[in-house]
Amino acid sequence: MSPLTSLLLVPATAYIVYAVVKFLHKVVWQPLQTQRFLHSQGLKGPPYTFLLGNAKQLIELREEALTKPMPTLSHDIAHRVTPHISLWTKQYGKRLQISIQGAFVGL
Repeated sequence: MSPLTSLLLVPATAYIVYAVVKFLHKVVWQPLQTQRFLHSQGLKGPPYTFLLGNAKQLIELREEALTKPMPTLSHDIAHRVTPHISLWTKQYGKRLQISIQGAFVGL
């Protein structure tokens, strides 16, 4: 390996390692740390899922809610529009945490 190649390879490798560590810190460590802090404060919620947050469960609940027929002459549509909030409020109480795409977006 020539000296020029090694001179270029070391900074490139260092930058890649830095980028991976920064990505993992933002996508794994921060959400888990936030979740631990909120749990210590008494806020419960669905567990954090790597990279997607609760988006997959949101989509599944929404599709399931849309397949069921809606009662006629009812203005009670919250369980159909936001089924995840209805379900999680029953499971975790009125104060809960929700993570979508890795970021905690609501309490």
